[in-house]
Amino acid sequence: MIADLIKRLRAFVDCEGGDIADVEEAAAELERLRSALLDCARKAEALKRDCTTDPECPQAVRNAQYQAISTAAHIALGTLTGPSAPAAQPVPQPVTEAASLALAEVEKATRKFPTWPTDPLHALGVLGEEFGELTKDVLQMAYEPNKTNAGNVRKEAIQTAAMALRFLASLDRYEYRAGEQHSQVERAHGIGGQS
Repeated sequence: MIADLIKRLRAFVDCEGGDIADVEEAAAELERLRSALLDCARKAEALKRDCTTDPECPQAVRNAQYQAISTAAHIALGTLTGPSAPAAQPVPQPVTEAASLALAEVEKATRKFPTWPTDPLHALGVLGEEFGELTKDVLQMAYEPNKTNAGNVRKEAIQTAAMALRFLASLDRYEYRAGEQHSQVERAHGIGGQS
């Protein structure tokens, strides 16, 4: 990292015609900084001591702090790089195809039912109804295969995904309010004509 800075400084002087003495002075300062960082990393490593396997014991905590100092110094030196994000993986084709099917179902459902509940519990009811149908078909495929088929499972899965997308699309429009409630205790004595 520091060597790269020195190279860039020299390249800057070559391109801009600056004073090489300034670059050499900056390079010397960078070298002093590099030496100080390396010394810091080595001293921090040397301070670490053996300890028990308990990660919360005082020596283990100190060792972690010394290691953090050493690691930060090495990252600044460019001798160690920090963690990098994993490369983005392409979305698998079956997922892309499933998403396309769900979006097409959203369009179809929205044409048929252009409005959507503002009450999130009613909206969840719509999603729950589709999930219930999917659950029924999956259970029947497992235990009563003569009552359904893989095509019905697929159809219900697509419809469930579509309603989940519609539910998600309205998250900022829901009005979260408690509904009216009544007591069941008062009526419990009157059920079945007995009091």
